[in-house]
Amino acid sequence: LEQLIVRANELEIHLYTAESTKVLQAKLKAAEDILEVEEASQEAIDLTKEELEVAIGGLELSKGKAELYKLLEIANQMKQSNYSEEADWEGFAEWTDYYNKLYLEVTIQDEEIYAVTVEMYAAMIAEIESHRIDKSEVNEANRVELM
Repeated sequence: LEQLIVRANELEIHLYTAESTKVLQAKLKAAEDILEVEEASQEAIDLTKEELEVAIGGLELSKGKAELYKLLEIANQMKQSNYSEEADWEGFAEWTDYYNKLYLEVTIQDEEIYAVTVEMYAAMIAEIESHRIDKSEVNEANRVELM
């Protein structure tokens, strides 16, 4: 059970739907609580372990959130000094801050919101990239993801 708790705590729950992570968090709390009970029966420990395994297996990946995560990885590595003055860096930085906060908001479950967000943000990153001073520095992986 202890190893399963460690595994559950190491999961990147921000990539999963809010509903499925709520279930995981409840079962994780129950598992941690059962370890605190000095005389917990083996039956109770086994049942708690099984429920935690089911919760881990029931995690549903948020496709939109995973796509937004990829874009944020790209954007958070971009540096203003690599772009010409024509780039709207201030606006881009504000939207990046907003999308970072949106990404961390685990209660959002609507994949349509993510689909629109990802489309708009990918276009915004592509626009900023069009103002890159040294185009040879563009990472090939970033170029592919933005197309």
